[in-house]
Amino acid sequence: MDVIRLLLLQLEGDEKATADLKTYDEPTVVYNAALIVDAGLVEGAVARGPDNSPIGVAMNHMTWSGHDFLDAARDDNLWKKAKQNVMKPAASYTFEIVKAYLKAEVMKRIGG
Repeated sequence: MDVIRLLLLQLEGDEKATADLKTYDEPTVVYNAALIVDAGLVEGAVARGPDNSPIGVAMNHMTWSGHDFLDAARDDNLWKKAKQNVMKPAASYTFEIVKAYLKAEVMKRIGG
């Protein structure tokens, strides 16, 4: 999930996210980029190898859903809190659960 967040931040033009992504190996970044295309967070295309694994991804722009997730995940403190409370090792969570948690935390902060 960290790579997905960084990819969305990078797509938005965040230079720190671009630098942070360099700490991950290319197959990990490509795999996660393919996931966000497949999930509809970005418009793009995925090139796949003979075994159907992603070998390259072109991301054109973020979708409404991608912006929605990133708006909730942008704050570093909220992101750390979500990782501690939702994205625990061996825990079962989905992208939608993480997004719902982040949105609820944002609402708490603004008093809604």
